[in-house]
Amino acid sequence: MLKSMRKNLKSLAPALWLVIFAFILSIFFVWGKGGGSGESRDKNVVAYVGKEKISVDIYINSLRTKIESLKEQFKELDANFIQQLNIPQQALEETIRQELILQTARRIGVKAADSEIRNRVLSYPVFQKDGKFIGFDEYKKILEWNRTTVSEFEDIISKEIMTTKAIQILTSGVSVTRDEVWENFKKSNESAELEYIYIPSDKMELSEQPTKEALLDYFGKNKDKYEMPEKRTAEYVFLNKEDLKGQIDIKDPDVQ
Repeated sequence: MLKSMRKNLKSLAPALWLVIFAFILSIFFVWGKGGGSGESRDKNVVAYVGKEKISVDIYINSLRTKIESLKEQFKELDANFIQQLNIPQQALEETIRQELILQTARRIGVKAADSEIRNRVLSYPVFQKDGKFIGFDEYKKILEWNRTTVSEFEDIISKEIMTTKAIQILTSGVSVTRDEVWENFKKSNESAELEYIYIPSDKMELSEQPTKEALLDYFGKNKDKYEMPEKRTAEYVFLNKEDLKGQIDIKDPDVQ
């Protein structure tokens, strides 16, 4: 695991490296070294999604991509900021979510054709020179500079294509109104602070039931607590002026 982390985190600052390292160690500490049946845990796996493994390499690549994206938005990106936003946890959750979508894609028969992978590769400006593909050797060299192989890179592209297709299939024909979006936002973000007093039920038990006379006497002394606000009942007729225009003929003399 340490070898994989050192390989993938060379481009990050030491402080960020320590934050990420501490997070991954916490995963292993919480999950333990083995399963309930005494099986030894794979040291290069940070999570399992079904039977599929999310390796340290995959997780670190996802985390590095997220951090690089944040660097473009925030100039002052340091370890404290990473911890406050809980970026390592977010990256893990996104990686798990992507794996779930990918498994769904496989289950419904979604695939990425070789031509789709090739077209995606050719679309990257980094692999072009004067509008043309730089050639396989240069393509391979660029990937090696970024500590990955051709097969690993194209496997990532294949998964991205499959994921995109699966999302399109699953969401096609699904329409969401503005009210539904707003309600979902409120459910996800609204919160409330409550103050309450806990009173055990045995503290509320009466030693004896009050008599009818005692209840009437209490009511007579506390009528104001049980007063109902004044209410009115009304009936009304709704008239649409547009409907009435065609039924009423007003002459000029009537107006005068």
